[in-house]
Amino acid sequence: MTQWRDAQMKKDRDKIFKETGVQWSKLLCLPYWDPTRFLAINSMHNIFLSLVQFHFRDLIVVDKPENQEFRRTNPPSAKPVDNKELEKARELLKSGAFKTLLNQIHLTVLLKLLEESR
Repeated sequence: MTQWRDAQMKKDRDKIFKETGVQWSKLLCLPYWDPTRFLAINSMHNIFLSLVQFHFRDLIVVDKPENQEFRRTNPPSAKPVDNKELEKARELLKSGAFKTLLNQIHLTVLLKLLEESR
């Protein structure tokens, strides 16, 4: 941080910032100022502030048109829905065993459950 502060030219400061992502601030002189203590670590607070939405939509870009086109042209496998597996999935859903449901049940059955819930 002192490199950035001590740089004489703006282009040097810009170069240092580009390389390190760090700038110097007068706030760093304050004894109680510790930027590492001000990180948002509360996940519900982050969701509330729409940070998760920002990361998925703007950084990862999950809803860009190319992704939608990929999902449209590459649908999940057309395996027929097995009634036994569908009943097992319903029981898992009722019991709240979501992790088991997602790990053990085929995607076509999960999609059928989704259809039923609409």
